[in-house]
Amino acid sequence: MAKKTKSDSTETEAKTEKRGKRQQTIPGTERKSIDEVDDAAEAFRVARNKRQAATKVETEKKAVLKDILRKHGIKSYFYEDEDGDTEEVQRTEEVKEDVKVNKVKQAKAKADE
Repeated sequence: MAKKTKSDSTETEAKTEKRGKRQQTIPGTERKSIDEVDDAAEAFRVARNKRQAATKVETEKKAVLKDILRKHGIKSYFYEDEDGDTEEVQRTEEVKEDVKVNKVKQAKAKADE
């Protein structure tokens, strides 16, 4: 295979400059802007970005909870949330360690008391 020389690369650049852009803009064929679609897309983007930020915070809080449960050797823990509902925190160690917080149905919560 032959090595490229300086003149080969200059020749290629010259061809590219002659061609210009691959796709030219033709007057009258611009994309039409639909305000309703633009607004909906922007609202979606904002909601998505908020969710992504919230997911990051949730992941960090879950890691802290997981470490505390591991430190205390707890696999299952019940507590009362701000609304007065009983929540169960479970630390699982199947394939990878995970933590879940589930709302407990009233009948099960009363039976465990």
